Amino acid sequence: MPPLTIILLASATVVMVMLILWALQCRWGNAAWVDIAWAYGTSASGAFLAMQTTAPLPRRLLVAALACAWGLRLGTYLAIRLRRHGGDSRYESMERTYSNRLQRFYFGFFLLQGLAAAIYAMPMMAAAVGPWPSFMLFVGVGFVLFGIVMVTISDFQLARFKKTNTDPAALCRSGLWSWSRHPNYFFEWLTWCGWAIMAFDGDAWWIALGGAALMLYFLLKVSGIPHVEREAIRKRGDAYREYQRTTSMFIPLPPRTGRKQHR
Repeated sequence: MPPLTIILLASATVVMVMLILWALQCRWGNAAWVDIAWAYGTSASGAFLAMQTTAPLPRRLLVAALACAWGLRLGTYLAIRLRRHGGDSRYESMERTYSNRLQRFYFGFFLLQGLAAAIYAMPMMAAAVGPWPSFMLFVGVGFVLFGIVMVTISDFQLARFKKTNTDPAALCRSGLWSWSRHPNYFFEWLTWCGWAIMAFDGDAWWIALGGAALMLYFLLKVSGIPHVEREAIRKRGDAYREYQRTTSMFIPLPPRTGRKQHR
């Protein structure tokens, strides 16, 4: 099968799955499950596309395994969080905003999530294109693994804080969260830098580089940090503003009173 046909087939499959989930959520009444489906769908599509390249088999297997590891970690974490809390503030905000046309909005949202899964699978495919063995491949693998481990640590630190602090207005400022207001997002982005580094010795490096840039844009400007910061200020007020003043927004840096914020 031609490469373009394979890509279109994988993309159409993940979009169709998302639209089926949209129909199911009309009955379930909880759209937050789409994030879990996005994580699993992106990793499955990425692993599938990586295996369809003509690169040496060990390289394809390594990239596919990393794609699955990334998706299983993120999807499972989101599933556990959703089961504990039963909802997500982002979707609660959407429901308030689009209450009169909620399901029409969700149809477009689920469709876009499917397209996003297809797009973000492409850097994983690009990472599989290249020689074996390869110095850049192994450097990129190190970035991906380091990112996955550090995201897991930051998620664990936040979950432990929430478990031991019953005050809903309490603010986690320990561990990685004392160096960055969003260490989970930073290390998540680092994994996408890893896909780009892996792809540098192949012909599709520009796809993976574009994926890392797109992920950074969405985290900083669209669906990541902006919503979390708005909700944090709404719930915690001046305590969070003080946190903003002393703690880096994105890149982990030593906290210092009165220093300028860094991204």
